[in-house]
Amino acid sequence: MKKNLRLLILEDMPVDLDRLLLLLNRENFCFEYQCVHTRNEFECLLMEQEWDLILSDYVMPQFSGIEALEVRNENYRHIPFIMVSGTIGETVAVECMKAGAQDYILKDNYIRLPHAIRREVERGEKVRQQLLLEEQLKTQQKLLQGIIDHSPALVSVKTLEGKFLLANKRFSLLAGSSNEQVVGQTVFDLFEQKTAEHILENINMAYKRQEPINVREQLLHVDGRYNAYLSTYFCLKDSKNELIGICTISTNVTDQVDLEETRLRLEKQLVTAQKMEAIALLTGGVAHDFNNILSSINGFSSLIYEAGDKGSPTRDYVAQIKVSVQRARDLVNELLTFSKGDNSKVTSISVSDIISQTLNMLASVMPSSIRLEHEIEDSCWVKANPVQIQQIIMNLAINARDAMSGVGVLNLTLKRYKTDEPRFCSSCYGSFVGDYICLQIIDTGSGIAHEHLGKIFNPFFTTKAAGKGTGMGLAIIHGLVHTLDGHVQVEQIIPMGTKFSVFLPSIQAEVDSIDKIRADTYVAESVKNKTVLLVDDESAIVKSTKIYLELHGLNVFACVNPTDALNLFRSNVNKVDILICDQTMPGITGIELVKACKRINPSVYSILLTGYSEFLSEEQALAQGADLYALKPIELPLLLQMIRYLVSSKKPQLETQN
Repeated sequence: MKKNLRLLILEDMPVDLDRLLLLLNRENFCFEYQCVHTRNEFECLLMEQEWDLILSDYVMPQFSGIEALEVRNENYRHIPFIMVSGTIGETVAVECMKAGAQDYILKDNYIRLPHAIRREVERGEKVRQQLLLEEQLKTQQKLLQGIIDHSPALVSVKTLEGKFLLANKRFSLLAGSSNEQVVGQTVFDLFEQKTAEHILENINMAYKRQEPINVREQLLHVDGRYNAYLSTYFCLKDSKNELIGICTISTNVTDQVDLEETRLRLEKQLVTAQKMEAIALLTGGVAHDFNNILSSINGFSSLIYEAGDKGSPTRDYVAQIKVSVQRARDLVNELLTFSKGDNSKVTSISVSDIISQTLNMLASVMPSSIRLEHEIEDSCWVKANPVQIQQIIMNLAINARDAMSGVGVLNLTLKRYKTDEPRFCSSCYGSFVGDYICLQIIDTGSGIAHEHLGKIFNPFFTTKAAGKGTGMGLAIIHGLVHTLDGHVQVEQIIPMGTKFSVFLPSIQAEVDSIDKIRADTYVAESVKNKTVLLVDDESAIVKSTKIYLELHGLNVFACVNPTDALNLFRSNVNKVDILICDQTMPGITGIELVKACKRINPSVYSILLTGYSEFLSEEQALAQGADLYALKPIELPLLLQMIRYLVSSKKPQLETQN
């Protein structure tokens, strides 16, 4: 029995109260009490403190036992209530018990009261503890609900069948419902079929493993957007280790996924840039050496051709050699175009006009079994060289022709295009936005295998049989397009075909920017007795060029060392009319030699030749003193023509200095 019972007694008769207290003392109850007989007093004491038991008379002048029982029932049902009365009958007793009293005792039969008090106090304590636990549980539930509702993650509890038992506010917002609406629904009610089936698979996996699992999921928001989530599924069990449900906590990782994708794309872009830079450096070196070799072959071929009789087979053989040299030179130029782009002069041009001019050329390389369709929008202007645009079109068209094996439809479109959302380049992996012109070539060919998409812009990569292609076509596209600050996108067309989209920065039409074509007239003035200083570190080039020029009446000083050439020039300053030198030489570069010679004799003419120079363009060479600039391998008749042009230009003679 609990000690120090707190009794609240409703009794208006002092005699009856004394009898009650005497009985409790005789039964060794340890207690404290308050006695009232009005409603107001009763309500006040109930609010002021806790009570273990209420003993109430049934009939009182101002306040009845039934009324007291009603007050108790409103907010204090956990306090046991025993009705005590001298007049209570069976009907009244039943009424009291129905109203909520735990027992009733007749005043003339107090012998049963001690037992009733002990029983109800003990029961009341149990009820009190139960209520306390329930209150604590409600507090914990409220706290837990508050935590999960304010969690940035999606939290839900589902049955093995996918029926929702609980969901936090963030999850409900995802589903476009309230918490109450979500509970009781299934995953198939809230998600599309494929997503719901995937969630059920994860629920079953967590149940079978009986341990948490972490999975990556795509969930559709009510606004129609898919977001990426990292979800943890785990079992919830009760005290008997029986399954209550499967809890899922899902964290939105869309931003992290976007950052990771961006990082991977940037890494890929960096690797591509480094690869292209390395190839460009290698290409430049190869181009220089290869052009020197071609220059030597070309020079001696020209000598053989000059020595042969007209109509002799020898000249035909040499002509074939020159064709091969030309093809090799074109291949080197393609390599240079890929590595550094075309350094030709760029102007404002109408791509619409260029395409119109190129259509006839396209028709000539397409078999009649391929239908050529086109849709060209006017006023598509870019900064470029016409040859660059033609080369882009021809390379893509020939690539499409080969993909169709001679049968199909090639569609060429040109239009202005503006994008505010970033698009990504298929060759450099960079992003781009803004105003562009979009050149598209679509074929109905076999398409490009997925595993090849990342390689198609690599130099010499090809899936064609040996001898069917060099693998440089799309590599050239990469070089040309990015030289013009453009981008390329490649898309597969289902069920078959490929679409190449070239994006070049758009400019406003410039009606007065028509490209001016200057035709130079070379005067056939005799060059006999003119003296040339020929300088090249390739002895074969020097030998063949010297012989050729001398055959046409020129006096030639030849050197393979630029330092020796400068000393020879100083010794023959009044004899040398024209300096012809290579740009890339050991010790002194060609342009340095030109400037040194012109400081000694400003009237000397100069022709600068180069197999490849990354740091010196034609404009820079002319600005620094060269009179003419040409790329190797150069046809010796053209070199002779350049000499004639210079000596016939009536350039004013200036005083020389020693």
